[in-house]
Amino acid sequence: MLSLLSHNWNKTIVLIILLVVATATIIVVALREQTKPVLNDVKIVEDDLGRTVIYKYPPLKIISLAPSISEMLFSICPSDLIIGRTQNCNYPKEVLNKTIINNYPINYEKLVLLKPDIVFALEGIISVQDADRLHKLNIPTYIFKINTVDDILSKMKQIGNLTNQAKIANHKSDSIANLIKMLPQERIVNKNTLMIISAEPLYVFGLNNYASDMLKLAGGVNALDKTITEHYPVISREYLLKLDPDNIITTDTNFFKQLSIKFPEIMNLKAFKNNKLRVINEDLLSRPSPRVYETLLEIKKALN
Repeated sequence: MLSLLSHNWNKTIVLIILLVVATATIIVVALREQTKPVLNDVKIVEDDLGRTVIYKYPPLKIISLAPSISEMLFSICPSDLIIGRTQNCNYPKEVLNKTIINNYPINYEKLVLLKPDIVFALEGIISVQDADRLHKLNIPTYIFKINTVDDILSKMKQIGNLTNQAKIANHKSDSIANLIKMLPQERIVNKNTLMIISAEPLYVFGLNNYASDMLKLAGGVNALDKTITEHYPVISREYLLKLDPDNIITTDTNFFKQLSIKFPEIMNLKAFKNNKLRVINEDLLSRPSPRVYETLLEIKKALN
């Protein structure tokens, strides 16, 4: 009898000990979960220029230093995540409510005061030196590189991944890609087209950039010689006369009048003789943005 009681008592003690140990283990694990650092509170990535960028993830305070990037951000992210934009950002209208940070020259003091989790910029808008200076000020800066229409779509997805908005970014990018695939492919006879940015100096869109890629998708051909490799070269009046493009596209409604007054000889160009002079909204043509499909439609209209 005593041995049976002793045996049951020992079993009870063992069970109590096991219960205490199990409870203690649960408490310890719970405490560890509360105190250990969250693994995704910092993200380490490489931007399009190969620079290492370390930033708080997901970012809650984002600044854009390029109008095209602002358009991408507003098409993907909740507005309250975007706290700053450049003096040139004007689309969508919600961007006008955001704090202005000059990007040329960069207002470093304002950026420091705003303490963004990450700054997004575009190659050519700010320099690597600017980005490195921001890095020294503890402002993570990610620079995008966009030279083609495919780049525009892939950078939208990239922004989605960087901001924890991948689902909506992928959906919007894929939707635009599908629209572009359905563009009607009319045969355009007179394809050679010069896209002019400014009259003095005579800046044009080069062969190796998104605008030239849009022109190609719309059925046109950049009239520039293939030996010109700059993204935005300056050409001479003599070279313009030599090119004699079928079409001229620009963003300034007064451009053709100004140019014909300054250089009367350009009136002999085929584009002038055949009235193939077209103006496209500057924001559409000069920005590699989510409005790329709208821009393609405008270019196609200009070529017909």
